[in-house]
Amino acid sequence: MIDVSIIVAAFNEEKYLARCLHSLACQTFTGKYEVIVVDDGSTGCTADIIQKFKNEYPEIFTSIKQKNLGQGIARNNGISIAK
Repeated sequence: MIDVSIIVAAFNEEKYLARCLHSLACQTFTGKYEVIVVDDGSTGCTADIIQKFKNEYPEIFTSIKQKNLGQGIARNNGISIAK
């Protein structure tokens, strides 16, 4: 059972995304949590960074790729698959 779902909307965030996801992967939260990263139509290497974290921490990270629809819709799509 998941205690907390964290949703990260990302659009061309190559500069900051790895640091953000690394911070989330290294949390000391005592419950079970998931991180849902929504790639909101990025054109750079955002998808590669997300895939790296999904491979390294498959029990924590999930992702969605969608066309660019904005942060609000990206977050709502993340909520729709949250456990």
